[in-house]
Amino acid sequence: MGMVDNPFNVPSPFRGEIFFLAGGIALSRRAPGPATWGLAGGVTLLWALPFFYLALTPLPSAPRLLYAALGREGGVVRFVGGEGYRVQVWVCAKGCRRVGWEWDGGQTIAFRLPEGLAPGTYRLRVFLFAPGRLAQRPVYVLEREVVR
Repeated sequence: MGMVDNPFNVPSPFRGEIFFLAGGIALSRRAPGPATWGLAGGVTLLWALPFFYLALTPLPSAPRLLYAALGREGGVVRFVGGEGYRVQVWVCAKGCRRVGWEWDGGQTIAFRLPEGLAPGTYRLRVFLFAPGRLAQRPVYVLEREVVR
């Protein structure tokens, strides 16, 4: 399996073994010189740049949920300080369902409700993803209980 992994992934115990195989073959043929060690250090630094970027970039300030409401056919969510964030909205009762893909956090977000959603009390879970971040986990999760 390791021989057919994506060769552009950073080597890890679970993928990218082709790098270790090729490196071992190259090192077994001759003793590594200073140029080889310099190249290896440069490649390692290059692979580490995305992680340095994530570690050194400060998180933007947390936005505040101004209002969230559900109507007959749709809902609305608005933030204070949500400029630049990517937003996902989920409607939760016993389970949660996403009501759209992604929106800009600086705008008023209007969405349609899922088919067959009965009147009652629901929780709106709003996931905010930071701008320019490489990670796909939400930075903030805001919840508000609403009545439909």
